Amino acid sequence: MQAVARRGKHVGRPSSMTPDKLHLASRLLGEGKGRAEVAVLVGVSKSTLWRALKMKSA
Repeated sequence: MQAVARRGKHVGRPSSMTPDKLHLASRLLGEGKGRAEVAVLVGVSKSTLWRALKMKSA
């Protein structure tokens, strides 16, 4: 795993928050939906949604 990480490859479980889901979540939030509702609609946990939105804005 360390050798793979040194080569710059992703090591570990794939993210459940795909770029398509992030785009959909952003659109739904822009339409006025609440964060908890958007998390359910997109199919991720609230904390996963918060983290993805935080990383997107950074």
